[in-house]
Amino acid sequence: MLPLILEHLWLVFAATAAASALAIPAGIAISHRPVMARWALASASVAQTIPSLALLALLISIPVIGGIGPRPALIALIVYALLPILTNTVAGLRNVDPALREAGLAIGMTPSQFLRKVELPLAAPRSARRPSRRRLAEADWAC
Repeated sequence: MLPLILEHLWLVFAATAAASALAIPAGIAISHRPVMARWALASASVAQTIPSLALLALLISIPVIGGIGPRPALIALIVYALLPILTNTVAGLRNVDPALREAGLAIGMTPSQFLRKVELPLAAPRSARRPSRRRLAEADWAC
């Protein structure tokens, strides 16, 4: 029983880490590009609507991923983790006060400095912590 619990925990943490590694940089890249954000969020939303058993059946039938085991489950969990992390990253960065953006430009910050020193710290509670906790709970339920 303990090996199965450890495997389950590994799947949940690995999926959350992989989804975060994909969705947070993507969210940063699209947060100030409304057209790209609309397409990326719509794509992630479509992936979210696929029933979990159907996605697992599809992944099991793909020869490269194929077979019953942890690989299809890990990929399915990553797919389901993308939407909340991406959505919260974009929302967190879009909710930075425009006055702060103007102040950063006024003092001569480059866009990368402003992102690193102002936007990311202000967006972190919304984009990094909440979806991870939420995704851990949902991933635990989905398995």
